[in-house]
This record gives sequence, C-alpha cells and structure tokens, in this order.
Amino acid sequence: MNTAKLFMILGVALLAVACTDPVQRNVESLNNLVGEVENNSANLTAEDWEAIEAEFERLSADIEANYDTMTPEQQQAAMQAIGRYYGELTKHGLNDLVKDAKKMFKSIPSFVEGFGDAFNEE
Repeated sequence: MNTAKLFMILGVALLAVACTDPVQRNVESLNNLVGEVENNSANLTAEDWEAIEAEFERLSADIEANYDTMTPEQQQAAMQAIGRYYGELTKHGLNDLVKDAKKMFKSIPSFVEGFGDAFNEE
C-alpha cells in the first residue's frame, strides 16, 4: 500500500466526520486510522508506518489535551483505539523480530564454520 493511497483513505475518513465536534472528530479519526492499520498492516511499508505513526501521535496528543472535556464514552473509545493501535504495533514488531531471527539462524552454520576456521592449524 503506497503512502499516497493511505493518505487519500485517511483524508476521506476525515472528511466524513468533519461535521462533528472536534473532540468526537479526533476520536473517530483515531478509530479510522487504527482500522486502516488493522486491515492493511501486512502490506504497510516502512514509509507507511512512519506516516501512520506521525498521524497517530498528532491525534493522540489532541485527545490527551482534551481528555478532561470528553464524555466517558469518548474517553473509552479513544483508549480502546489507542490500545488497538499499540497491539498492532507490537504485532508488527514481533513479526519483524521473527523474520530477523530466521535470517540469523540461517547464518549460524556459516558463522560457526568461520569461527572454527580461526583455530585451524595451517
């Protein structure tokens, strides 16, 4: 998924909630962003993740700044979305860790052979 397409989807989502109050709009925008991450996480590039992280930080900062004026329902929805986002971020990080570990394990025999070669007598 390219960054332009991601921003287009986010833009449409933002326009869809433009008629609501700013706090509700931020909560809905956050939910939309997290939904996009959940639906497309397997196809996101590093650049996509950077753009998403920047948007997430902006939205969560706005929510934090207005948290005391939010209704309990808005607070709950915002915290659930934030939790879902961090869950997806963790899952993404774990997937990357597994990929890196697989690469490392594939290279262990070559490493051990090279290490052993240092002790061979010539």
